[in-house]
Amino acid sequence: MDVTGPKVIWIVLGLAAAAFAAALFYSWIVEMSQRGDFMVLELNAYSDGTVFVTIVNTGTLPITSVTVSGQTATGPLPLQKGETAQYRATVRGLQAGRETTFDVTVTFSNGHTKTIRVRSLVKP
Repeated sequence: MDVTGPKVIWIVLGLAAAAFAAALFYSWIVEMSQRGDFMVLELNAYSDGTVFVTIVNTGTLPITSVTVSGQTATGPLPLQKGETAQYRATVRGLQAGRETTFDVTVTFSNGHTKTIRVRSLVKP
């Protein structure tokens, strides 16, 4: 077998392209396996502005912050995958007996956010 300069260059380019493709595939697999998701199990709002929200982390990334209609909620953080916790926030302008829509937003450890809208009847 006669190995000349151009053949060696083509072999090296082929190996480099294969390594590049493998690296892209690996990074895609890693990113796809990391998923941020959650569910709101319960939301109770009161006319004094107090809102309690119970969430479960159904993704693979930890939840690092929770807000309710733009207001920071307090509770146990970070919330790891599969864990459930209750959070408390104060939202102004709630009126007893009025159905209100709340935006529950979480931030995941990778910086991405997800919002779920929940309607709840405000209690006295």
